[in-house]
Amino acid sequence: MADKKSKEISADITNEAESNPDTQSGQTPPHPSDQRIHVIADFGKDAIQDIALQSLLDHAVLRIGQAIEVEHVKILEYRPATSDLLVVAGKGWGEGVVGHARLAIDLASPAGRALQTAQPVTVEDFTKTTEFRCPSLLATHAIFSATNVPIMVGSKVWGVLEVDSMRPRAFTPHDTDFLNAFAGFLGVAIDRKATEEDLERATGLQAAAAQHNEIMLRELQHRMKNNLQMIVALITLQRSKATEPQAIEALSHIVNRVTAMSLAQDQLSPRTALRCVAMRPYLRALCAGIVSGRDNIVVEAIVDDSELTMDQALPVGLIVNEAVTNALKHAFTETGGFVRVAFKLETRLGFATLVIEDDGKGIPHSAPTGSGHHLMSALASQLGGELQKAPRKSGGTCVTVRFPARL
Repeated sequence: MADKKSKEISADITNEAESNPDTQSGQTPPHPSDQRIHVIADFGKDAIQDIALQSLLDHAVLRIGQAIEVEHVKILEYRPATSDLLVVAGKGWGEGVVGHARLAIDLASPAGRALQTAQPVTVEDFTKTTEFRCPSLLATHAIFSATNVPIMVGSKVWGVLEVDSMRPRAFTPHDTDFLNAFAGFLGVAIDRKATEEDLERATGLQAAAAQHNEIMLRELQHRMKNNLQMIVALITLQRSKATEPQAIEALSHIVNRVTAMSLAQDQLSPRTALRCVAMRPYLRALCAGIVSGRDNIVVEAIVDDSELTMDQALPVGLIVNEAVTNALKHAFTETGGFVRVAFKLETRLGFATLVIEDDGKGIPHSAPTGSGHHLMSALASQLGGELQKAPRKSGGTCVTVRFPARL
């Protein structure tokens, strides 16, 4: 089945230019953002199919090259044993590159820096930069510009997705958003293949039924996360087309909330048949994502080593997302400050307490109650608790929710 689907993809790639109705009829081609949404949605469907991983990677580099309009694309896999990045799929490279060419992982290498920092890295012109060196592979192919994004599998960087141009080019934030979204689907597909290999290994060793069920539950988890990532990708691309500040802000809020849900999926425990979420890594990852890029603000997460059921962990995460986001937006001046998120599960009493506090400007007496406050109150009620929001004695704001925990 996998081989058949892989052959279908290869045929689709070969015939794509010939079968494109826009080029045949002379119609106006779609807007680049619309085309990229289509590419993301199309690849997202393939990523959950029974397709050989190499065929999927080969398909990916071709579609990325078309969407970004570059001559060269490559997918690099990090190899810890040899401390390098291996080209495992590529478009536009000479014979013998894919499967053999390696790139260094030091910080002077653009791909290496993307790997080590888990952040996008762009070089507009290798002939003018002093921060990065041009790898010999790129120099041989007359590459001027490159942008790299990490491919994440779970919380680890699996490798790097890189697009390269033979002309100086300033890659835009829209380009980076698209590549990040695509890299997210690649990560899901790679993780899914690893899960399938685990399943085959377990079957080959005649593993116990419990182990088999655990792997199948992980597969379900990956599919759910893939759906959430597709939603985030589509909303992010739609946001790039928006022009009204209010629309951009609203779409950003939606992305943050869906991301909070996706992070909870990462921390589901197979031990509890995917019913419970590990709260410490969940809230820490959530806070780290919200504060990313704000160097003058520290967000500290003090969380018990505890678990909550998914139907309680999600409201807790969404409350944290709203409270911390509101604090970053309204509480601080240019001097910055801190936000502290504390979660404690009192197992003996059967209650949990969530506290989010900051040392910002505090709540003005005349401040209207916004939609964020209403959402947090509704989520607290869903938990069976009540939201309390009050000024701190030493300055700033404190949000508290105490609720009965279902253990």
